Amino acid sequence: MEMTAVDLDDPKAGTNAVLTYSIIQNVQNEINLNLFSIDSVSGTIYTVLGALDREKEDRYLVVVEARDGGGLTGTGTATILVTDVNDHAPVFLQRIYTAFVSENASVNTEVAVVSAVDRDEGENAMVSFSILDGDNDRKFSIETDEVNNCGFIRLRKRIDFEKPHERVFNLTLKAEDMDFFSIAHCVIYVEDSNDHAPVFYPQFYEVAALGEDVPVGTKVVQVSAVDLDSGLNGRFSFQLLNKSDPGGQFSVASDGWVMVAGPLDHETVTQYRLIVIATDMGQPPLTGSATVLVTLQDVNDNGPEFEAHYNPVVWENTASPQVIQMNETSTLLYAKDRDTAANGAPFSFHLLGDFDSLTNFNLQDFHNGSALLTALRTFDREVHKVFYLPILITDSGIPPMSSTNTLTVNIGDQNDHPHSAGYMECLIYSYDGKSLPDACFLV
Repeated sequence: MEMTAVDLDDPKAGTNAVLTYSIIQNVQNEINLNLFSIDSVSGTIYTVLGALDREKEDRYLVVVEARDGGGLTGTGTATILVTDVNDHAPVFLQRIYTAFVSENASVNTEVAVVSAVDRDEGENAMVSFSILDGDNDRKFSIETDEVNNCGFIRLRKRIDFEKPHERVFNLTLKAEDMDFFSIAHCVIYVEDSNDHAPVFYPQFYEVAALGEDVPVGTKVVQVSAVDLDSGLNGRFSFQLLNKSDPGGQFSVASDGWVMVAGPLDHETVTQYRLIVIATDMGQPPLTGSATVLVTLQDVNDNGPEFEAHYNPVVWENTASPQVIQMNETSTLLYAKDRDTAANGAPFSFHLLGDFDSLTNFNLQDFHNGSALLTALRTFDREVHKVFYLPILITDSGIPPMSSTNTLTVNIGDQNDHPHSAGYMECLIYSYDGKSLPDACFLV
């Protein structure tokens, strides 16, 4: 800058109006060297030590003296304002930033805020932020706040913790002004959320036929499931759906083994469609299911029995031998078995009992599942009213099973005896000469 003084003396008359300039109050640096000098003739002020640093001092005051040829002086103060040039790079407040984000965070969620400072001013101090590296799939974006010189890192795409390369992101960040830049890093840790339910592999199990006589504790099949989450979100337990096993005949252990928990009966339930549930420990918990088809194999554990409730009647005084009618439609005796056909018919029949039963009746087995009962003599109901015949029935199972069924044979009555005289004693009570009502008569 140039300092100029005015002298009112006549410049043509000697040297009274000739001015010379000098600095009488300078500014020193750290080692006491003057920062400025002045041209004694023109009054132009120069810097002595090269460039100034506005970031250290942006204003200097220099006192300049003007002296004329007659020895008179005047002083003035030069205010030197240092203008900014872009000589400083923006600097991050941290070299490494750390952030955490859940994998179920929605797009545009704010993940982290980074800041930088630039010692310059004005346009030279305007900083913009960008992501240089560490985000090949462009999962994140950074938005510059020019007013506050900060950058907002936001989620640009959904992330998945179950993908190993999406569990940790190490972003290389750049803060730059018009000429300079600096680098920082932001390490983003993705946190797992319970977004995966347990999945069975396979989801349907069909096991070999299971004998209905297997003991409690028999292992049936081992199911397996996988949960892609981690920690508690990936841990799960097994249980059976109650409605698939209302009787509690099965259980499932923590290792996935389905086992027999109670006695089985093919005649009650021939097939179980068990639903195994896997429930994880996340909040809220998620579940998966698999179906286990268990078919029971019949064993010969039921003895034969009469096909119907037979109540035959043999009339007294009827000539023998007499084929006994079992019911209104048939003279044959039939049997049934609760087991399957392989353990059922054909049945064999055998009449048991004492000598009296065997002499009174004959049971003829036709070896086709039916038998015929014949009365071998004439009966008198007044002597013998009923016979209980034990009949042994054997099925065709391997090994065969037998049971004894009792056939009740009633002797029907006929009017074969005349009337005979009889008597009755009556006891009658009276009170005051009056008989009691008929209902009080006691016979």
